[in-house]
Amino acid sequence: MRLLVITCYGLYALSLSTSELGNYLKSNTQYIHKAFLGCQGFVLFYKTEQVKRQHPPLPFNLIENAL
Repeated sequence: MRLLVITCYGLYALSLSTSELGNYLKSNTQYIHKAFLGCQGFVLFYKTEQVKRQHPPLPFNLIENAL
């Protein structure tokens, strides 16, 4: 599983606007497994079919607790 974590600070540092993030999500929907929006930042899970076969999905509450 590939994990992309964009924190609030990271969004600011990378100068990504909300519309740019929205466009990214729209253009990469086939790779998105789960998305979680919280006060600590935006956590995006996405998988390819190859990675999906090799690794089971992480428990989502594990990620929430890590935030």
